[in-house]
Parts: sequence; structure tokens; C-alpha cells
Amino acid sequence: MLRPLPNEKFLKIVPVEKNAIPLPGKDLSNNWSDFMTDLTNQVTLGSQPSVVQDITAASGIKLSLGTQDVLMRIQSSTAGDVNITKNPQINDGFDGQRINIEGSDAIKTVTLDDGDGLQLTGGNSFTLADSDTISFHYNLTKNLWIENTRSKK
Repeated sequence: MLRPLPNEKFLKIVPVEKNAIPLPGKDLSNNWSDFMTDLTNQVTLGSQPSVVQDITAASGIKLSLGTQDVLMRIQSSTAGDVNITKNPQINDGFDGQRINIEGSDAIKTVTLDDGDGLQLTGGNSFTLADSDTISFHYNLTKNLWIENTRSKK
């Protein structure tokens, strides 16, 4: 599947039917491009990967609102592990929103626990070190980030 780069625009060419109605003010007989649809504003792409976010126990993970398929890179704000105590551990999203979180440091790790806005597989905590990943989707009805996958490197 082709994905546009951040500044690219894709156009969708739609076939012209025998009795097609041209775009307002356009003539069917002169210009095939009168039947092109600009999809630029209809494509929702994930944001660029975040800069590494320093996490404290009290701050939790802060997402940019309104973006689907977010890649968050995180690490503890100090050497050693941080276990997030903020409730919720990740700020609320929108229904169906997906996020991917990647640890960025082998020593500055971040631990996520089941509960406080997270539903982790089997109720098992997960510590993110360098290149470890975990992904979630947001369920608005349950007001939870539900784990989809996790990977330790």
C-alpha cells in the first residue's frame, strides 16, 4: 500500500460514467481531470515518531490528541526504572485509537502495570527498556487502553 509522505498529496481518479455530472462549472467534454477527487484531507496518517519523552511516576505518558497509530518513544526521566503511579497511566484517547510505545534506553526503563487505565494481557506488568514495544487500542466504553501486543528485545 502506498502512503504519502507528509507533504505529498494523492489524487483518486474516478471513472467517468456515460451520464456523469461534471464538477460545478466544469464541462464533461473538455477535461478528464474535472472528475478527479482530492483525497488529501481524507487520509489519516500516524504522526511522525515522537521525540523521546522523559517519564516520571507522577506524569505518566502524554499523547497528542486526535492522531491514529502514534509511535511514542519513552524513557525514565532519571537513571533506573520508573513505575508510573499516575491514574490513568496514559492519558485518555478516542474510541479505537491505536498507539505503539517503544522504550528508548536500557537503563532508564519504564514499567506499566495492569489497572489505572490499562488492561494488560494476563494482568502482567511490562517494563520497557531499549527497543521493547507494547501496543494498545483505546476502548471508550471501558475507558481503557487495552493491550494488543508486546515485544521484548
